[in-house]
Amino acid sequence: DIIYYTTDEECLDAIVNGNADIMLQNVYVVNYLLQKPKYESLNIFPQNFIDENSCIATLSKNNPLLLSIINKTLAVIDDQQRRTIVLDNTIAKPYQFTLSDILYKYKAVLIVGILSLLILCLMFLVIFKMKIKNFQMMEEKNQQLMDTLIQADEASQAKSRFLARMSHEIRTPMNAIVGLTEIAKKHLTDPNRIEQYLSKIDSASHVLLNIINDVLDMSAIKNNKLKIAHEKFDMKKIINSITAIYYNQCKQKGIKLEVISACLTHEILIGDSLRVNQIILNLISNASKFTPAGGKIRFEITEKAYKKQTIFIRIIVSDTGIGMTPEMLTRLFNTFEQENANTAQQYGGSGLGLSIVKNLVELMHGSISVESKKGIGSMFTVDLPFSIPKIDELSSSKSINDLRVLVVDNDCASRIYMTSILDRINVQYDIATTTEQTVKMLSTADKAGKHYDICFIDCKASFADSITLTKNIRKIYDKKALVIILSAYDISEIGENMETSGADIFLQKPLFQSTVFNMLISLTDKNYIKGTFHKESYDFHGKKVLLAEDNALNTEIAIELLNSVNLNVDHAENGQIAVDKFLTAPIGTYDIILMDIQMPVMNGYQATKTIRSSSHPNAKSIPIFAMTADAFTENVAEALSAGMNGHIAKPIDTHILYRTLCNCLRQA
Repeated sequence: DIIYYTTDEECLDAIVNGNADIMLQNVYVVNYLLQKPKYESLNIFPQNFIDENSCIATLSKNNPLLLSIINKTLAVIDDQQRRTIVLDNTIAKPYQFTLSDILYKYKAVLIVGILSLLILCLMFLVIFKMKIKNFQMMEEKNQQLMDTLIQADEASQAKSRFLARMSHEIRTPMNAIVGLTEIAKKHLTDPNRIEQYLSKIDSASHVLLNIINDVLDMSAIKNNKLKIAHEKFDMKKIINSITAIYYNQCKQKGIKLEVISACLTHEILIGDSLRVNQIILNLISNASKFTPAGGKIRFEITEKAYKKQTIFIRIIVSDTGIGMTPEMLTRLFNTFEQENANTAQQYGGSGLGLSIVKNLVELMHGSISVESKKGIGSMFTVDLPFSIPKIDELSSSKSINDLRVLVVDNDCASRIYMTSILDRINVQYDIATTTEQTVKMLSTADKAGKHYDICFIDCKASFADSITLTKNIRKIYDKKALVIILSAYDISEIGENMETSGADIFLQKPLFQSTVFNMLISLTDKNYIKGTFHKESYDFHGKKVLLAEDNALNTEIAIELLNSVNLNVDHAENGQIAVDKFLTAPIGTYDIILMDIQMPVMNGYQATKTIRSSSHPNAKSIPIFAMTADAFTENVAEALSAGMNGHIAKPIDTHILYRTLCNCLRQA
């Protein structure tokens, strides 16, 4: 097959590209082209002798004259001359390489070179970036080291300031304790003075204990050792105890304390009562500390939401105190923070309280916020979630439904809350807002033969009006109705006036649904104590306790406290002696064991495990309580895991000690 191309170069390209297999041409013609690099791969097959008949050249079929002239001309030229002409006109000149020829000829080398160069450039860039990154990392490390150094320096300074402040804070109550003790020694014959001094010593010791507890709590929080309990507790008891603690303190300082428990229908909750109590106490203590005489503190606790056995309780503590600057609000919850150096000197405190509150709230999966303006006051809002135990709702009885109640209150919010409680327990009631209206309603009901069974009288500004009203009620009703006085004030402020006025019962606010319900049940059964509030007394005559305590002073205090409630005490100096005394004692010798933990020879945990694993008949049943200064949550858990029944923290709170003994010995 013959393929036709226009030029020799096209023919050569066709062979190179595989479109043709062979090209026939005079070597003198193609020699120049064959010097090109792209044709180097072609093979040349020379033919030196060609038959005349097999090689015909023509210029054009239409130009025979020219062909005839050429042929005749060639015929007259001899061979030598003909070769000279050919050599002069066809010998190839040296080929001049172009850039494209060079690129084509050395393309492999160039590709390898370019790739090598690219790789080198990439390596250079990578190394350069790594150096920059390492430099940046070194800069960051240096900055971190610098920041750490600054933080360590600030922490060191903060601890130094804290220790200096703590030295002052601890020495202040200690000075009172030591000084008052020394003064009391000089007035041993004056019981009134001794009582006053002891009361002040007791107050100072509680201040000192609170400081120590704050330091220990913060240490536990920082070391992730503080655990949150999930136990059933009564919110009502917490609020009542806090009210009892701070009412007198605020009154002595000239501060009005208002406690509101609006819409708190769920009183029994599951959570950590100790930490809830601590949060509220810290907030009210903080408000009391920074509120001057004539100011007001408002403590409000409400239910915000209830969903799937979980209730959200909102606690609001607001005051009309000195307030805080915006700058102080940004660092309010930091450890050891106070607004300035004069704050600690003027108001006291360690700067740990609010930091502890924030950490406790977060551990309980709650939230805390604060609003404050300098010179106006502050408001802290805490939201905490609690589980709700599955308990039966309060159900009223026919005797309660038949009661007729008169509520006397001129405060709208307080009146609405009281009537909402009565509505929930299905009690009939009427409302009076003035003394005149009250007397008129009582007289009208008496004449109609439908007298009221109970009168709730809420005294606000003073007791004089409520006492006068109670006397007027007695003139109309004599003893037909029970008169119950409601107040945020302490019963001691009424004193004998309640008895002389004819009032039957005094209820301290805030009120709770269960309190009203249980009281009404008791009243319908005629089973109540006049005045309702009486000091608890304990008598454990005939009971014997084994006390394991190695410290002589603590032993003396414990024995005195136990003897004061007629408990017979047998003392053991360490855990081993306690074990020996118990194991060798006859059955029923001891009713309870109070066990210190940190003791020589054998500690309290080891002693308890030894007793529980012994063959003594009372080994499994005798109540054993830890009585120790190890007061963290994990210490309580460790005591329980060792086989103890409970935990009483030192310094000993006599109310907790006696109540624990009472509950335990009654069950026995």
